[in-house]
Amino acid sequence: MKIAVVGGGTAGYLTALTMQKYFPEHEITLIENSTIGTIGVGESTTGSFLRTIKGLDIDLLDFIKFSNCTVKVGNLFSNWNNENIDFWIPILSPDEVYIKCYLELISSAIKNDNSLLNIEESGIFALQDKIPFNTGIKNNIDSGVNLDSVLCSKYLKQVAIKRKIKIIDDLVLGFESEGEDIKNILLSNTKLDVDFVFDCSGFNRIVIGKFYQQNWTSLSDTLPINQSVVGQVPLQDKLPPYVKTTALDYGWSFEIPTSERYGVGYNFDNNYLSEEDAVIELKKKINSKWEPARSIKYNTGFYENQSIGNCIAVGLSGSFFEPMEASSLMTTTFILDKIVLRFNEYFIDKINFIKSINNDLKNIQQDIVSAIYVHYITNKTNNDFWKNFTKNNKMPEKVQQFLETMKLKIPDPKKCNFVYSDRSYLNDYFIKIYYGNGLRNKDVINKYNDKLYYDYVNILNKRTFNWKDHRDMIESIEADLH
Repeated sequence: MKIAVVGGGTAGYLTALTMQKYFPEHEITLIENSTIGTIGVGESTTGSFLRTIKGLDIDLLDFIKFSNCTVKVGNLFSNWNNENIDFWIPILSPDEVYIKCYLELISSAIKNDNSLLNIEESGIFALQDKIPFNTGIKNNIDSGVNLDSVLCSKYLKQVAIKRKIKIIDDLVLGFESEGEDIKNILLSNTKLDVDFVFDCSGFNRIVIGKFYQQNWTSLSDTLPINQSVVGQVPLQDKLPPYVKTTALDYGWSFEIPTSERYGVGYNFDNNYLSEEDAVIELKKKINSKWEPARSIKYNTGFYENQSIGNCIAVGLSGSFFEPMEASSLMTTTFILDKIVLRFNEYFIDKINFIKSINNDLKNIQQDIVSAIYVHYITNKTNNDFWKNFTKNNKMPEKVQQFLETMKLKIPDPKKCNFVYSDRSYLNDYFIKIYYGNGLRNKDVINKYNDKLYYDYVNILNKRTFNWKDHRDMIESIEADLH
């Protein structure tokens, strides 16, 4: 079988390498156009990314060094509530005590400290620029990384070349098909016959969008962020092992540390704010030394069918919401996992295979939309964008269910269904965002005893021997990994 991957970048090379490893009987060809650069809006990843890299038998040490990676154990949210109290969302899995006493810890933290900063071991020490000594990079790959997306793509390309994946640098002019199946890809210098195609062409959406002309479902009435201005600032003395996300007047900024620099940007609603004013606000409130390198406008949404005929869209070619929480990379690793499990079904029952892939993608995308929307439900009242967000922007059904539940109790993340996929960590995520954004129900949080909370916090603060300086660990990561 001849498989073509249309598009390079991180999504394209991850797809090509995945297909070659798990289905070596097929011939893989990647088509890219070197005149089209990598977008590189952000360089943050989710907890699944390193597992994907390791699963491809890629040397983590080489990848981390080449891509200027730093460790990411969570996200620090700042200015997302009227009280201006920061809160922490971890990537690393919590310990057994935390899981067992979840309801008591959450309620007592809110009731006594009005914050969630002290109930996560990763948060306590990450804010001191420390990471676990036995970090997931070495063992369980539980942490995420921040990286230089351009260098990441270059590294994956080098791996693909070494593994003799055929790479064609050319311009895709069109396609020839029989029914819904693509049979030939027309290039400027040749014609490539194919049996299966992955659309990894990013925002160009060459296959799913331009050729198949699938219906685009816009989410602009739900998620209004539609433009980003991004740039870089020099690395400071400190090297935080997290991404800092700050709520600004009409959106939010990100600060992502790699081992060489910070990636900094402002994602905003340009119906409220011009690009020029966005730059002024970011320089004033976040970093006066920052300068914009590029501006990107986008329409949030997804294609109703991202698998059709003999093609699947992977990454930005199939959907884009906003840069919050590296949702594009999350979707990419998610669908590649599903393809590994199900690709052989394509030869047995093609119709059911396509239906299953589209259904899986629909579920994860709805979960991501809900998770992003929850960030904007806050007690902030500084302007109409924040105060009337839920009035002006359509609320997902699952978020409505979540808010109704939070009026009555603190739900057990393992027993509630605020997402379509089986993801208890997303349920936990919703709850932490809710309280972190300053929303409170005193009748609910007063139900629980505080003693467990204080005992637990005392235990956590004594665990310093498990945590080491982030910069020291990055500099000595070669010895640590070997």
